[in-house]
Amino acid sequence: MSLCAHFVRLYEFDHWANQRIISVMETLDVVPEKSLGRMSHIIRAQEFWMSRFAGAPAVDPNDLFPVWPLDEIKARIGSVTERLHGLIRSYEELDFDREVRFRTREGDEVVTQLYEILFHLITHGAHHRGQLASDLNPLLEKPMWLDMMAFFLEPRMARS
Repeated sequence: MSLCAHFVRLYEFDHWANQRIISVMETLDVVPEKSLGRMSHIIRAQEFWMSRFAGAPAVDPNDLFPVWPLDEIKARIGSVTERLHGLIRSYEELDFDREVRFRTREGDEVVTQLYEILFHLITHGAHHRGQLASDLNPLLEKPMWLDMMAFFLEPRMARS
């Protein structure tokens, strides 16, 4: 599998897991503010890195922890997911080694490679979705299954 195909698959998983969280949130009478904040942060971080990929400081690094209502989360997740998938599909294999230069929130100039950032975003989202599962599972009759094997197996289980 090429690195591009691998990242496409990882980001398909990321989208699937985010949609599962959003679907659960839609069933609740009241979504805990902490959960809205965690989901907003996942999306905001992706928007933040998309701006860095483009070389533009479009997202204020001090605004990485918004708390958006569910409707805004749903609108933004569709947009950022579409942009990320399009970006990944546009890359050639060698592009993933491309250096990305930026300043940290503390003002330090750093250099990293594109593939490191893309991996970071996947693990960052998974980390916060784990926190979301801890927040939301006590409110549900049946706990969410959000790991990658669920993503792989769900279509196979639906066919049987």
